[in-house]
Amino acid sequence: MGAWAALDRVPAALLDPGQVAQRRQWLVVETGVETCAGDGSDELFAVNVYQPRPATVAMADQESTGRIASYQFCTYNEGKEGSDLRPVALDTYGAWLDDYEAKNGATGYNWAYFAPDFDPEASKASDGVPNAYDFIWMNSWASESEESSGMAAYAESGQEIQASFDEIMTCSDPLRYDVEINIRPAAL
Repeated sequence: MGAWAALDRVPAALLDPGQVAQRRQWLVVETGVETCAGDGSDELFAVNVYQPRPATVAMADQESTGRIASYQFCTYNEGKEGSDLRPVALDTYGAWLDDYEAKNGATGYNWAYFAPDFDPEASKASDGVPNAYDFIWMNSWASESEESSGMAAYAESGQEIQASFDEIMTCSDPLRYDVEINIRPAAL
């Protein structure tokens, strides 16, 4: 995954859908990034990432370079939109996370909202990915034990929050991956 602070700083070849070969070459040669759409694929996916609450333990301070990430492909329920999700995600869920960490200590957990900068219905979907969705919700943990203890606590005390999320959005089952961070910026 490549990340840029602003859209105007993204190399032009990455933004032009007709320049797939150039995008792949630029990614591999200039950044060392391998694309994950598969050999011979014409698909590269651009998303705008909103991460309003980074992990309280910065990546640079974590002992392991491995992480657990799960991605859910979500659609707003009828009559719902981002302005409905924002107070639940930022205020209610954010307060729950703050309380959890006050009781259990700082964690490497973070979540992010990925807004596709392409038309998902016009792209080839990978296994487990629906053909249509509004956004991707990502959860990320520093370890499996951090994931299991956080999920157990949420299952115990986060039911009302989850009910609020369920009123706003419908999401796919999580696609879970082990992630290896090869370059850990000090700011993350």
